[in-house]
Amino acid sequence: MFGFDLAKRLERAGVLGLNARNCNYTLAHNPQRLYPLVDDKLQTKKLAQKASIAVPEL
Repeated sequence: MFGFDLAKRLERAGVLGLNARNCNYTLAHNPQRLYPLVDDKLQTKKLAQKASIAVPEL
């Protein structure tokens, strides 16, 4: 298992966890009114397909 020490060393090296990445970058640069579009996986997939972005089949 990963220890607390490793997590601290990664943080000092600039490695972000998912929550920090979402809070500091994703949420900060996108309008809140659009959050429901990406919170719904099926809706996100449909939007990606519409934009010709490759998505995995279900």
